Amino acid sequence: MQAPVDEQRHLVEIAELDARIAGLRHKDKHLPEQESLDELREQRRSAAGGAARARIRLEDAERAHKKMLSELADLDKRAAEAAATDEASLPTASARRDAAHEKGAVARLTEELKAQLGDLETAREAGEADVAHHGAMLDQLDSKIATAEIARLHAIHDVGASLESAQSRRAALAAQVSGELMAEYERIAAERGAGAGELHPHRCGACQMELDRATIAAFHDTPAGTIIHCPECGAILVRPKGAQ
Repeated sequence: MQAPVDEQRHLVEIAELDARIAGLRHKDKHLPEQESLDELREQRRSAAGGAARARIRLEDAERAHKKMLSELADLDKRAAEAAATDEASLPTASARRDAAHEKGAVARLTEELKAQLGDLETAREAGEADVAHHGAMLDQLDSKIATAEIARLHAIHDVGASLESAQSRRAALAAQVSGELMAEYERIAAERGAGAGELHPHRCGACQMELDRATIAAFHDTPAGTIIHCPECGAILVRPKGAQ
């Protein structure tokens, strides 16, 4: 195939742009900013679960504390009633024993419940602190997520702008290359990954493979308008500007 040297040289930049476009498309699907945001969201989901469990523990402690206060109030009533009873005025020894037993039982139960109440108050305070800690953690994560979302939007915009610029430049260059040559380039690029590269003194600019001296000499003996291909990867090799 024959093609003007200028058209051949456009292929090198087109190949570079194709590699850049592929890289930008890959980056768009694997943005570090998106990965950071996803990680923060996962952390928040986990923290939200911990916060929910902390609230349940606190609610349980508050219910138990409220129940304990109610039981103590009932005991206070029983203690008042027992204290108001004049044991000496009771008609039988059995009644007097029952009255004395009631006073002792109420006193023991009151002491036990007050000890348990202290434990419940400690548990409730710990629960309140735990809920507050999880709430602060969620607030902090929400702030980080908001910042990460802004960073992701900026990254999407930057990648999109770079992609649009690269595609526009490629279209402009492709318009300056003959349909036949572009078709050849596109075929090779689809099959091999790189459609063209510059011919360096001893290697292919597309696959970076070293070329033997006989191949290089044959390329130099080939007219500039004749399309040459890398014997390793098949890419169109474009001689550098000024080369014959």
